[in-house]
Amino acid sequence: MMHIKTLAPTLKDALKAIEVGCRKIQNDPHFIPDMQEWMTINEEICLGCLATITLMQLTNKSGADIVNCFDPESFPADKTIFERGFVFNLHVPIYNFSESEVALFEKAINCLRQGDLSQLLRFYGLDTHTNANLSIEWLNEYDNPSLGFGTTKEDLLIYADFINVELIPKITTWFSGQA
Repeated sequence: MMHIKTLAPTLKDALKAIEVGCRKIQNDPHFIPDMQEWMTINEEICLGCLATITLMQLTNKSGADIVNCFDPESFPADKTIFERGFVFNLHVPIYNFSESEVALFEKAINCLRQGDLSQLLRFYGLDTHTNANLSIEWLNEYDNPSLGFGTTKEDLLIYADFINVELIPKITTWFSGQA
């Protein structure tokens, strides 16, 4: 079993995975973005949020790869954190799974898509950095694209551009050598 911080050891790595993942799923006929679902399988389609897209990128999975991990008799169904961990070959402990690395990462990515950077900073141990509050405030005040109900693949391209052109350069400057 892999650990997320092995796949994305830094905040910048996580942001790059978000950006590339948003671009990669554009041509995936077996994936539909749905920011209201962590991961749901409906026939031959995987519906998932930004965290799912990010984990797909980090583990090099496609929508078809995810769908094929499950018995068709289980469709449609929301996938538990244990099932999501299994799909991505990530460790999810049986006890205290809501505080597992996977759960905290998914929550942090979910918060980011809504304009809240604080959980991702906490995940990477940057929440006490001298520029943590500055970065959180900047994202709160910046007119960044947020991803909510009805997010399309086209919306994800706009978000990917925001991550690449605006957020990654800021993070690199604010947390130089640590992000």
